[in-house]
Amino acid sequence: IGGLLYRETGSLIRSEAARWDALFSLAPNGIVVVDTDGNIVMVNDRFVEMFGLESRSDVLGGTLDRFIPERFRHKHPKLVRDFAVSEEHQRRMEKRPLLHGVRANGEEFRIEISIANVSFDGQQALMAIVRDVTERLENLRRLEEMAESRLQLLASVSHEVRTPLTAILGFAELLKEDTGLSSEERDAMMKDIASEASDMANLVEDLLVGAQAELGELEVIQVPVNLEDQVRHVLESLRVTAPVEVKGNVVGNTDPGRVRQILRNLVTNAQRYGGADLRIEIGRHDETITIAVSDNGPPLPEDDQERIFERFHVAQPQQGKPGPIGIGLPLSRDLARRMGGDLTYRHAGGRTIFELTVPAYG
Repeated sequence: IGGLLYRETGSLIRSEAARWDALFSLAPNGIVVVDTDGNIVMVNDRFVEMFGLESRSDVLGGTLDRFIPERFRHKHPKLVRDFAVSEEHQRRMEKRPLLHGVRANGEEFRIEISIANVSFDGQQALMAIVRDVTERLENLRRLEEMAESRLQLLASVSHEVRTPLTAILGFAELLKEDTGLSSEERDAMMKDIASEASDMANLVEDLLVGAQAELGELEVIQVPVNLEDQVRHVLESLRVTAPVEVKGNVVGNTDPGRVRQILRNLVTNAQRYGGADLRIEIGRHDETITIAVSDNGPPLPEDDQERIFERFHVAQPQQGKPGPIGIGLPLSRDLARRMGGDLTYRHAGGRTIFELTVPAYG
């Protein structure tokens, strides 16, 4: 009889363990069971994978200490004991703060844990369900950044649009009233209206292209482009007169539309925020074409020299002039890099220099 009971009991235990194992294997989260001594008696493959181990045998028989950052390990035994003797049968994830786990390679990550008192092989045990929330936290961080970006965008756009819109409305009112304006004055106002409207159209284009880039829908092309022609096209469209120095063959393998967009931003910024002496130099250096847009304005503060390429960063005012508001330059650098080049800033020889590089053709 004793032998029969032993065999039946062993069979029941094996059957129970098999049921646990079958349930654990279906779970999307990591599951681990520890006995009252803190030893791991059951674990599923998801837990093994989550913590960067090879197999269950790497876990069974050990303790949970190895999965807890060292600075928290001293708290763990007491927490387990307190729960084991408490009247709670389970504690759900949403009732617990996020915790820290540590993978086999030493990398820390954030986890949620639900715990419950269970019976395992006829003995009291503690079961923990572990969820890796790294991806969820990253998605939350990105959503918060996007929300902040939207607020910054609204502030930046309203600031950037206000000036040309005010000028357009002012000139339009004067023209409507027609209070003895000469034909020359009327022509000048019409040109100013066209110029301010062009600035607004360019801002809208930057915003649309920036949105395409953020959504991953922006495409650039690479075709042979005479970059001197692109520079002169931009200067003419902006009604800007500036010397253009060309050295060598300056045909690039790039996107002409995006090059003009970048140059328009650089020339416009130089006019608004830089010195009066605007110059443009184009030259070939090995497999790269360089376009340097420079002016005799003061250098940017050191803290701004790289941050001006961050979205929505407002540079410090220079000599009473407001700084760029962080739309055109960040977009221009992004476009340059998408075309296989770059956009950089430096101050040398008393000049502020923005240097655009693109791949050369041939």
